[in-house]
Amino acid sequence: LDSIGNIIWEQTYGGTKTEYLSGGASITSDNGFIVNGASNSGISGDKTETVCGDPTTYDIWIVQLNCINQTYYADLDGDGFGNLLTTQFACYQPTGYVLDSTDCDDLNPLIYPGAIEIINGIDDNCNAIIDEHNIIVNQSENEDYFIISPNPNNGTFTLKFNTNNQSSIFIQVMDIQGKIIYENTFINSGSNAIMEVITVDLADGIYILKAKGNNFMSELKFILQY
Repeated sequence: LDSIGNIIWEQTYGGTKTEYLSGGASITSDNGFIVNGASNSGISGDKTETVCGDPTTYDIWIVQLNCINQTYYADLDGDGFGNLLTTQFACYQPTGYVLDSTDCDDLNPLIYPGAIEIINGIDDNCNAIIDEHNIIVNQSENEDYFIISPNPNNGTFTLKFNTNNQSSIFIQVMDIQGKIIYENTFINSGSNAIMEVITVDLADGIYILKAKGNNFMSELKFILQY
């Protein structure tokens, strides 16, 4: 069990009849365990021989459970990538620790190896290069028409339109290759109208949202990141 009672390893020893554990478990010098007990089982399970002597007596058994120590790294932000500078050497994975040690910012779950790199002055994907892909999340020239919030998001977000034209607005969401993956038509009720968009079953990545009304057509990029 870990520190909060979760089972992280279990094993059954013995045969099909009466088995006793005596005296609990003792820790060995290599952080393994020794357990001992008695068995009245015949050939079954882990037993390869019958009970020695009278069938009503018990065999005494001793089992050593070996432990393989590994280095685990703190994962404070829970993104699955650990901090090289904060470690524990243990047999089993401690709570809040992982085997990976490649996180470059363990306080931000959006920064990790393989994350989407955006123009923000930060090394988002931990490759020691900042803003290498020239991907701009918000294009200020188009924010005069609408705003995506939040951005990045998990596939559910709102659009706030700044147009006063009370008309229908056609929305398309496309992936970075231009494939249309979502489209809908909303009725704009006037200035500062807010519309909710929900896209599901999409992979993390960069997407383009196009909006077209009677008096405007515009697009913005957004990042989907679960």
